[in-house]
Amino acid sequence: MLGGTLSASDRWKLFTKEPKDQSGGESTVFKLMTHIFDNIVDVIIANSNSKLTAKDCSVNIDQNPSRAPTSAASHNATMPDSYLLLKDRFDETVASWVDIALLCECKQEDGVDELDDASILLGF
Repeated sequence: MLGGTLSASDRWKLFTKEPKDQSGGESTVFKLMTHIFDNIVDVIIANSNSKLTAKDCSVNIDQNPSRAPTSAASHNATMPDSYLLLKDRFDETVASWVDIALLCECKQEDGVDELDDASILLGF
């Protein structure tokens, strides 16, 4: 269990309701993922047997599903909901595909009708 991050029923505490029951679009509802990421990093640091600090974290999360990462080689307009960016290249105003370590998709509804931007990009 992640300290103060998860509830007794293993739900993210910051989500007081199911995402599908919250008003606002994905951008608004899932903005809390940045806080959850920070909480997870804090728990990892607190439970490590070494002298880890926040400076040792090599990635940062960016939650901005309305912005497409840039690429010098491609004009892909795919917009993942969030992504982990290499921390030494992190810039909240622009993201480059070469700096992305992990794509994240957050959906308010279950089902195949919801577009999965990461799958579209990767051709799945």
